[in-house]
Amino acid sequence: CRCRMRESSPPYGLALWVCCFLHSASSLKISRRGFSFGASSLLGSAVFPLRTPASGRGETDGRDKSLSTALFSGGDSRFLQPAFESIRYLGVRETTSGLITLEDGTDPIQAIEVTYDPNKASYKQLLGTFWRNIDPTKNIEEGQFTDRGREYGAVAWVLNDIEKNEAEESSRRLGKVGLFKGRKIATAIMPVEGRVFVAAPLESQKWATSHKDEYMKLRKRTNREAWFEDAYKPIKTTACEGNVCGYVYFPCSDDNGCVAIMNGKW
Repeated sequence: CRCRMRESSPPYGLALWVCCFLHSASSLKISRRGFSFGASSLLGSAVFPLRTPASGRGETDGRDKSLSTALFSGGDSRFLQPAFESIRYLGVRETTSGLITLEDGTDPIQAIEVTYDPNKASYKQLLGTFWRNIDPTKNIEEGQFTDRGREYGAVAWVLNDIEKNEAEESSRRLGKVGLFKGRKIATAIMPVEGRVFVAAPLESQKWATSHKDEYMKLRKRTNREAWFEDAYKPIKTTACEGNVCGYVYFPCSDDNGCVAIMNGKW
């Protein structure tokens, strides 16, 4: 089983590698343009069942029980992982890129698993980081930016009712801000029950750090840089408000509640 990658695809190749992992008996071979591997040889990859507690936060499986996990999909996971790495100071302990699939290996969607200390970081804060680093007006079938299709779709995966309620409320509040020029929030909020998280090979983790120059080039090439600048950049205007004419308008501000959503402080 051999998987091929497009230029903008992650080093671990899209959905096919899950099928390779679950169904092939061959060993893993990695090159710049493709790889193959099988269930008999993990070589840095791992399959983690997603636990769904009836209450409380998502718990890590077989790891430090004082920590929690959250899962997010937002296009090419190479670009979502550094967003959560950047908030380690808030209590994020680890991030792992990979795929979420159904238990039979179908319906693979790129994802990030975030391990965090719930005594320091709140799920609301993780949601804020998630919103700030995706185009939330695209539905799951549309993908993200230049990466098209369901496997690149944006999803807030919820492990329990608490996360579901907070994700839905956060989405509702973001929709009222009017940040995206009248476009509605379309990001999916889905339960992880019945799915597994498949971690990418170790060689593919923290790609933005190990391939910094290529990462910056691809941010521009995939239109992410331009999209975020257009959505969040301050707008200068000569309009008058009261006796004041000419001012700078911030699309994401304290006044419209956007900053609170992005900081998880609502």
